[in-house]
Amino acid sequence: MSESVVSFFGVIAYLGSWQLIVPGGVFLLAGMYAQDLVLQAKTLFYTLVASELFVLIVKILMNKPRPGNALVTPEDPWSFPSAHSSVVFVLYGLLAFFVWQRPDVALGWKIATLVVAVVIATLVCASRVVLHVHDLTDVIGGAVIGIVFLVLGIWYFFSFS
Repeated sequence: MSESVVSFFGVIAYLGSWQLIVPGGVFLLAGMYAQDLVLQAKTLFYTLVASELFVLIVKILMNKPRPGNALVTPEDPWSFPSAHSSVVFVLYGLLAFFVWQRPDVALGWKIATLVVAVVIATLVCASRVVLHVHDLTDVIGGAVIGIVFLVLGIWYFFSFS
Protein backbone atom coordinates (compact mmCIF):
# COMPACT_ATOMS: atom_id res chain seq x y z
CA MET A 1 0.00 0.00 0.00
CA SER A 2 1.35 3.43 -0.88
CA GLU A 3 2.63 5.76 1.81
CA SER A 4 0.15 8.47 0.78
CA VAL A 5 -2.81 6.11 1.29
CA VAL A 6 -1.50 5.11 4.71
CA SER A 7 -1.00 8.79 5.60
CA PHE A 8 -4.50 9.73 4.39
CA PHE A 9 -6.19 7.00 6.42
CA GLY A 10 -3.94 7.80 9.39
CA VAL A 11 -5.35 11.34 9.37
CA ILE A 12 -8.89 10.00 9.02
CA ALA A 13 -8.34 7.59 11.94
CA TYR A 14 -7.20 10.56 14.05
CA LEU A 15 -10.80 11.88 13.92
CA GLY A 16 -11.75 8.98 16.19
CA SER A 17 -8.67 8.89 18.41
CA TRP A 18 -8.53 9.72 22.11
CA GLN A 19 -5.77 12.26 21.29
CA LEU A 20 -8.41 14.36 19.50
CA ILE A 21 -11.60 13.31 21.30
CA VAL A 22 -10.43 14.07 24.85
CA PRO A 23 -9.04 17.60 24.42
CA GLY A 24 -11.59 18.43 21.72
CA GLY A 25 -14.34 17.12 23.95
CA VAL A 26 -13.20 19.28 26.86
CA PHE A 27 -13.37 22.40 24.70
CA LEU A 28 -16.68 21.29 23.19
CA LEU A 29 -18.22 20.65 26.61
CA ALA A 30 -16.93 23.98 27.94
CA GLY A 31 -18.45 25.73 24.93
CA MET A 32 -21.76 23.95 25.46
CA TYR A 33 -21.86 25.01 29.10
CA ALA A 34 -20.90 28.58 28.14
CA GLN A 35 -23.84 28.63 25.70
CA ASP A 36 -26.13 27.24 28.44
CA LEU A 37 -26.50 23.95 26.56
CA VAL A 38 -26.19 21.98 29.79
CA LEU A 39 -28.42 19.07 28.81
CA GLN A 40 -26.54 18.63 25.53
CA ALA A 41 -23.21 18.72 27.38
CA LYS A 42 -24.36 16.16 29.94
CA THR A 43 -25.80 13.93 27.23
CA LEU A 44 -22.56 14.04 25.24
CA PHE A 45 -20.32 13.47 28.26
CA TYR A 46 -22.34 10.65 29.82
CA THR A 47 -22.87 8.86 26.51
CA LEU A 48 -19.22 9.06 25.46
CA VAL A 49 -17.94 7.88 28.84
CA ALA A 50 -20.48 5.05 29.10
CA SER A 51 -19.84 3.81 25.56
CA GLU A 52 -16.06 3.87 25.93
CA LEU A 53 -16.20 2.09 29.30
CA PHE A 54 -18.46 -0.54 27.74
CA VAL A 55 -16.05 -0.98 24.79
CA LEU A 56 -13.08 -1.32 27.16
CA ILE A 57 -14.85 -3.97 29.24
CA VAL A 58 -15.81 -5.93 26.11
CA LYS A 59 -12.24 -5.65 24.75
CA ILE A 60 -10.81 -7.06 27.99
CA LEU A 61 -13.40 -9.86 28.18
CA MET A 62 -13.05 -10.84 24.51
CA ASN A 63 -9.23 -10.56 24.62
CA LYS A 64 -9.03 -10.79 20.82
CA PRO A 65 -5.56 -9.92 19.53
CA ARG A 66 -5.11 -7.41 16.76
CA PRO A 67 -4.16 -8.42 13.22
CA GLY A 68 -0.41 -8.89 13.03
CA ASN A 69 0.23 -6.68 10.03
CA ALA A 70 -0.87 -3.24 11.28
CA LEU A 71 0.42 -0.29 9.26
CA VAL A 72 0.27 2.01 12.31
CA THR A 73 0.94 1.40 15.99
CA PRO A 74 -2.25 0.31 17.79
CA GLU A 75 -3.16 2.01 21.06
CA ASP A 76 -3.89 -1.22 22.94
CA PRO A 77 -3.44 -4.95 22.32
CA TRP A 78 -7.13 -5.80 21.95
CA SER A 79 -8.98 -5.76 18.67
CA PHE A 80 -12.68 -6.38 19.34
CA PRO A 81 -14.60 -4.11 19.32
CA SER A 82 -13.10 -1.05 17.64
CA ALA A 83 -13.21 1.90 20.04
CA HIS A 84 -12.63 4.31 17.14
CA SER A 85 -15.73 2.95 15.40
CA SER A 86 -17.81 3.24 18.54
CA VAL A 87 -16.75 6.75 19.51
CA VAL A 88 -17.26 8.27 16.05
CA PHE A 89 -20.87 7.13 15.88
CA VAL A 90 -21.55 8.46 19.38
CA LEU A 91 -19.71 11.78 19.03
CA TYR A 92 -20.53 12.81 15.49
CA GLY A 93 -24.00 11.27 15.70
CA LEU A 94 -24.88 13.27 18.82
CA LEU A 95 -23.45 16.47 17.35
CA ALA A 96 -25.62 16.00 14.25
CA PHE A 97 -28.61 15.24 16.49
CA PHE A 98 -28.04 18.44 18.48
CA VAL A 99 -27.96 20.47 15.26
CA TRP A 100 -31.26 18.87 14.19
CA GLN A 101 -32.83 19.93 17.49
CA ARG A 102 -32.17 23.61 16.85
CA PRO A 103 -35.13 25.38 15.23
CA ASP A 104 -32.89 28.27 14.12
CA VAL A 105 -30.79 26.06 11.81
CA ALA A 106 -31.93 25.78 8.19
CA LEU A 107 -32.84 22.34 6.86
CA GLY A 108 -29.97 22.45 4.37
CA TRP A 109 -27.43 22.85 7.19
CA LYS A 110 -29.09 20.07 9.15
CA ILE A 111 -28.82 17.71 6.19
CA ALA A 112 -25.21 18.76 5.56
CA THR A 113 -24.33 18.12 9.20
CA LEU A 114 -25.89 14.66 9.08
CA VAL A 115 -24.07 13.79 5.84
CA VAL A 116 -20.73 14.98 7.24
CA ALA A 117 -21.28 12.95 10.44
CA VAL A 118 -22.07 9.78 8.47
CA VAL A 119 -19.14 10.30 6.09
CA ILE A 120 -16.68 10.88 8.95
CA ALA A 121 -17.94 7.84 10.86
CA THR A 122 -17.80 5.65 7.75
CA LEU A 123 -14.30 6.81 6.78
CA VAL A 124 -12.95 6.31 10.30
CA CYS A 125 -14.37 2.78 10.34
CA ALA A 126 -12.84 2.08 6.93
CA SER A 127 -9.49 3.50 8.05
CA ARG A 128 -9.23 0.94 10.85
CA VAL A 129 -9.56 -1.92 8.35
CA VAL A 130 -7.36 -0.32 5.66
CA LEU A 131 -4.60 0.26 8.22
CA HIS A 132 -4.91 -3.39 9.34
CA VAL A 133 -5.53 -2.37 12.95
CA HIS A 134 -8.89 -4.18 12.97
CA ASP A 135 -10.78 -6.85 11.10
CA LEU A 136 -14.13 -5.96 9.56
CA THR A 137 -15.96 -7.72 12.42
CA ASP A 138 -14.14 -5.50 14.97
CA VAL A 139 -15.29 -2.37 13.16
CA ILE A 140 -18.85 -3.59 12.71
CA GLY A 141 -18.99 -4.52 16.41
CA GLY A 142 -17.71 -1.08 17.41
CA ALA A 143 -20.13 0.67 15.06
CA VAL A 144 -23.09 -1.30 16.42
CA ILE A 145 -22.08 -0.46 20.00
CA GLY A 146 -21.71 3.20 19.00
CA ILE A 147 -25.13 3.29 17.35
CA VAL A 148 -26.75 1.63 20.38
CA PHE A 149 -25.16 4.20 22.70
CA LEU A 150 -26.14 6.98 20.29
CA VAL A 151 -29.77 5.86 20.60
CA LEU A 152 -29.39 5.66 24.40
CA GLY A 153 -27.93 9.18 24.42
CA ILE A 154 -30.85 10.51 22.39
CA TRP A 155 -33.23 8.73 24.76
CA TYR A 156 -31.44 10.36 27.72
CA PHE A 157 -31.72 13.77 26.05
CA PHE A 158 -35.48 13.41 25.50
CA SER A 159 -35.99 11.98 28.99
CA PHE A 160 -34.62 15.14 30.58
CA SER A 161 -35.75 17.82 28.13
